[in-house]
Amino acid sequence: MMDVTSVLYFSIASAATFIFKLNMFVEHSGFIGYFVLFLMALISLVIKRPFTFQVSKKDYPKIYWKDKSFLAINSQITIVWAGIFLSNAILFLLLAKPFTVVLSNILIVIGIIFSIVFPLKAPAYFVSEEFKKYDWRVM
Repeated sequence: MMDVTSVLYFSIASAATFIFKLNMFVEHSGFIGYFVLFLMALISLVIKRPFTFQVSKKDYPKIYWKDKSFLAINSQITIVWAGIFLSNAILFLLLAKPFTVVLSNILIVIGIIFSIVFPLKAPAYFVSEEFKKYDWRVM
């Protein structure tokens, strides 16, 4: 999903900029770029193939790929990234530099930290939720 979106975005941006002499991809690159990333993340969720799933497959054995928890974790991470992409698009639409750069980078760092920490903590959460049905505690 990310590869296709990147190729389409840069093809359209290049054609618009160099062939049609439009400056919108230069003047509004932050807003347009982040909004396209938001749409990519949203579409990946709608079609039930979170864009983070492709990256996660590199780090985990194939046996995990069809597990409901694995898919749920990737969906949650994609939802967070969709929120970050939309927030950054809005920031670039409403604020001026350097605020946009600083705030968008802070959001990206938050997304990276979440993407690292959440997959480590989420499996225990999912397991404990399952056991709570039976009033069992997981250590």
